Amino acid sequence: MRIMIAGATSAGLLMGSYARAFEALGHEVRGLSVPEAAVASRSPWLRLRRVPIVSRIGRDQLIVEGNRVLTTEGLRWRPDLIVTDGEGVLAGTLGTLKGAFNCRAVMIYPDPLMDLRPEIVQALPIYDLVVYACGRFGLPFFEALGARRTAFVPFAWDEAIHVRPPDDARHAESVDVGFVGEWRPDREEWLEALAGFDVGVWGSKAWRTKAAPGSVGRRAWRGRVWGDEYVRASRQSRITLNLVGVTNGPGLNMRAFETAGMGCFVLATRTAAQEEFFRDGEHLAYFESAEELREKVRFYLDHPDERHRIAANLAALAYQHTYRQRAIELLALLNDASMQSVNGVAQPARA
Repeated sequence: MRIMIAGATSAGLLMGSYARAFEALGHEVRGLSVPEAAVASRSPWLRLRRVPIVSRIGRDQLIVEGNRVLTTEGLRWRPDLIVTDGEGVLAGTLGTLKGAFNCRAVMIYPDPLMDLRPEIVQALPIYDLVVYACGRFGLPFFEALGARRTAFVPFAWDEAIHVRPPDDARHAESVDVGFVGEWRPDREEWLEALAGFDVGVWGSKAWRTKAAPGSVGRRAWRGRVWGDEYVRASRQSRITLNLVGVTNGPGLNMRAFETAGMGCFVLATRTAAQEEFFRDGEHLAYFESAEELREKVRFYLDHPDERHRIAANLAALAYQHTYRQRAIELLALLNDASMQSVNGVAQPARA
């Protein structure tokens, strides 16, 4: 099958993980994001050396320029399936390609619902399947906005990017509690509950420029990490935090399965979507308040055997949640014409 990924396929990004998974399954894959396509358009509004003049051209025009190239490439290559995260892909592009050679299209949306842009909403009815990666709770809202078929296909572990060290590999646990992620006000607030513990924070310089002076997050910041460095930073923490962003509501994030695959002991914000996969005290531990966060950090630091038992259970579970398995699930949902997904549950199609 020819699969066109209309999105950025760099290592560590969702579309990149799906692209490699489809290739591993024997499909022919091409990737092109709208920003990349805009550069390829050679529009006079773009500078030489591929730098957009954002002060002279708005985002909407950049999207149009990129979609012109995306449409042209699609018409030339004639993929059987278009897979996208929705970012910048216009309804007209999808309609043109589907009308020209009857391909199918799937959107895998990876962000909080509040981040839905108008062009994504406008394109929802054109997709053959709309997948939400953050949680089952979002599916009725996609359907209310016009999606014809929806499914909850969560994030997964990309074992090629976040490589788990061998079980016998020695690693130094150099901090009590570690968090890898970007600065957000709610995350800074959670970390304040850990004053007095040895905390490590890895992310962009925003932890230094936006976190309050003297805050735990600002003092604990150690720089940005990616790929192997992300694994090392997570593994050197006795307790690895998964702080689900407040705008994600009851959902889950990419970090949920990444930390599982890396073999960490995880202490996570309790959400309904995570509880579908991870049991408290068996796969990880949850907290719901600053007081509970502090209490559980103290408890699990004092009980290393419990940490290691739970982390081993989580690591074993991760093998059931790889992007290869997600790609198989996605294609099965798409190809089974006798089934439709209602709020993430496959049911016989209505006549």
